Amino acid sequence: MVRIGKVSLFLLALALMLTGASVSQAQSFDTEQVIRAYFGAAATLDVEATVALFAPEGVLEDPVGTPANRGHKAIREHLQAITAPFTGLDFDIHRIWIVSPTEAAASWTLTIHPRAGQDIVIEGVATFVFNDAGQIRSVREYWELADLLSQL
Repeated sequence: MVRIGKVSLFLLALALMLTGASVSQAQSFDTEQVIRAYFGAAATLDVEATVALFAPEGVLEDPVGTPANRGHKAIREHLQAITAPFTGLDFDIHRIWIVSPTEAAASWTLTIHPRAGQDIVIEGVATFVFNDAGQIRSVREYWELADLLSQL
């Protein structure tokens, strides 16, 4: 049995962080900026700006458990369909975790402003995978569809 002391674990964690930091400094895009652009475009219902953030073969699962939308055309059609009944969206991004140069997650609260009726509030988490150019390869949105439907 190998025993690792607290100091060894700390040094291992520090080495991993430093290695990750040097890799992320070399990447050509700002992960957090792309994530904020994704939520910003979605909030203004700018479907084209949202689609433009994805790689041509990008995938959007929104929410996870529903069919995946693959490629710009499918993502565009999905976003147009789900945003049609709304006048706007407000995202409150609680936290962004950048776990590697090409992977991240964000927790959020979304206030939906429907064309008729009261605002709807849901919470969720999104996971992101990027290609080396900073385009989104995949977004997986975790939120409860039943929660949304119960507020309609």
